[in-house]
Amino acid sequence: MNVDREHRLSDAELDAVLNLASSAGATPWESWVEGRDGLSGATFIMTGTAPNRGELYLYGFGGKAESDLVDLFAEMRNSIDELVAETVARRSGNPPRVSPCRFDRLQQLSAVCPAPPWKVMRTGIDIFSGVEVDPEKTVIDSGTLRFGITSGDGPVPEKLLNFIVETRNVVPGLLDELRAA
Repeated sequence: MNVDREHRLSDAELDAVLNLASSAGATPWESWVEGRDGLSGATFIMTGTAPNRGELYLYGFGGKAESDLVDLFAEMRNSIDELVAETVARRSGNPPRVSPCRFDRLQQLSAVCPAPPWKVMRTGIDIFSGVEVDPEKTVIDSGTLRFGITSGDGPVPEKLLNFIVETRNVVPGLLDELRAA
């Protein structure tokens, strides 16, 4: 998908975003930040509901950047269906269906997290550090921050990685389009 913020996503690209969201699993996604939301655990994202609940863990850094990212990923999954629906409705000339502040949290998190474009590094040599990427530990490269992501069951499924990276790449443009409408 085109990540240029000046590029308006086509209907096919919007459908692709919704398909990625659907393949990433059910909502809600809940961020859990160690020290903010509880003690004696890790910072992670709880995905879906029982009995199909999953967990995503970030590694390679910590602190505010880590908490912002898990908050962003959870907010993206919880908001993307409605964000795309609102974009389609406004393009059709319909009045806003949601409050103007509905996507404020997503906008705030998007602004403080590394900007797109992001990419997934599955295997091979990290061209920036020269370190071999372990195929069991996927790395996401945002250009300014590189971090790993795993699930509670091992490697993160490709569909989740694609959702996180591609959605992160298009969210700023969708938010810009709604704000301009």
